Amino acid sequence: MKSSDREISGVLVIDLGAFSTRAAMVGPSGVSKIESIRTRGFNGYISNLDTLVKTVHSVVRSLASTVQLPQGGSVPTVLLVHLKDSMQFRVAHHEISVSHSSDDGKVTSEQVEKLHSELRDKITGTDGHALFFSVSRYRVVQRGIERDVENPRGLRVDILKGTAVGIVVTRDIYENFLDVFREYNEKYGDSIELDPIGVYSSTVSSALGAVDQGVDVHLHIDLGHTSFRVIKLINGRVFAYEEYNRGGDSIIKNVSSTLSIPPKYGFQILQQYLKEGRKTVQVHGKTIDTAIVEEILRKTFLEFLTSRKIRALVDSNGDRAFTLSVSGGLASYRRINEYISDAGFPEPLIFSDILPDTLVFHGTRKLIEEELLPDEPVYRNGHTREWGWVKRVAEFFKREVLGIEEKGG
Repeated sequence: MKSSDREISGVLVIDLGAFSTRAAMVGPSGVSKIESIRTRGFNGYISNLDTLVKTVHSVVRSLASTVQLPQGGSVPTVLLVHLKDSMQFRVAHHEISVSHSSDDGKVTSEQVEKLHSELRDKITGTDGHALFFSVSRYRVVQRGIERDVENPRGLRVDILKGTAVGIVVTRDIYENFLDVFREYNEKYGDSIELDPIGVYSSTVSSALGAVDQGVDVHLHIDLGHTSFRVIKLINGRVFAYEEYNRGGDSIIKNVSSTLSIPPKYGFQILQQYLKEGRKTVQVHGKTIDTAIVEEILRKTFLEFLTSRKIRALVDSNGDRAFTLSVSGGLASYRRINEYISDAGFPEPLIFSDILPDTLVFHGTRKLIEEELLPDEPVYRNGHTREWGWVKRVAEFFKREVLGIEEKGG
C-alpha cells in the first residue's frame, strides 16, 4: 500500500473517535495516507455540533493536502463512530418457507433478500437505525433435516432460516450524525462537498480489518477513549458484541485524581509513559513516579479482561482455540500483551504491514473488496469511467450495510 499516494480514489472514510478523528481515502488501490487530529465536540456523543463540524473540516483539509480529492465536486463519505451508552447490540431469528412452485423449491436471490429485509426490520424495530447489520448464520430444512449452510442460494429446501445481528441507534441519533454532513456542506461544501453514504460502527470495521478468515473464532478488542469493546467473530462474521464502560478517559481521570492534578496533566503523564516508558516524568512542577500510572493501567485492564461479560464470550468457545487482535488508542501500550496473557487470553496477532489503530480503514476496504469488485477499467489515477466504482460502492453501502433505501434514510 502506498501511504503517500496522492492518486488513490474511492470513498472518504472519517473515523470519529472521542479523542482523535482520522481520515483516509479507501478504494481499489488501497488505503491512502491517514491523517489524524484531536477531536473537538464529540465525546462518545455529539456535545457541540458546530465544533464537531470544524473537526471534520480540519481533518478533510489535512487529508486533501496529501491525497488528491475532487475539487468542486462531491466525495462519497462514510462516517465511522465510536458511540457511548447509546448503541444496542441485537440478535434476531427468522424463517421463511420456500415455495416449490418457485424454481422447484430452489432458494432464489429474491428469497434471500426477503429474509434479510425481514430480519433487518426485527433488528431495527420502529425507531432504530442499524450502524451495522449482518446475517451471521443460515440454516435450511430439507426433508425434516436441519443444517447450517454458508450460502443458501440455489439449494432445494423447504424452510430457510437466518440469524442476524445489528448495532442499533435511535433514528434521532442517526439523524444527528447526518446533520454533521449537512452543516459541513453548508459551510465548506464549495471546496469539497461530502456525499453522505451513511454512518457505520467503527469498532465493527476494526474487527473486520483484523480477522483472519482462516480461523473459526476470532475476538477483537477495541481500546477506545470512552469505553473498551469486544467483538466475537465466527468464520469472519460478527456473532457477539460487549462493551466495558471504562476507557482511556477514565484512566486519565483516575491518574489525575490519584495525583491531585488537573486532568490535562494526567493526560500528559499517561501519554509520556505510554510512549517512552519513563520511570519519572516532570509535569506541573512535580516529579511523578510512573509506577502509580502503571498500577492504574494494570488494574483497569485486568478488571476489563476478567469481567463477567468478557469472560462469557471466551468461555462460550469451549475448548476451541481462538485468535485475538487489538486496536484503539491504547493498543500500542508496551505491556498490554502481558496483561492479556495474565488474563488467560492468547497473544494478539501481529500485523506486519499495518498498525493496530489503522485496522478500521482496512476493515472498511475489506467490505468493499469482498462485496463489490469493479468491472469498469481502472485508469492510472485510480478513477473509473464516470466514477462508476464509487457509485456502486455508494449503492452497496446504502443497500447492504446501512439499509438506507429500505428505511428511507
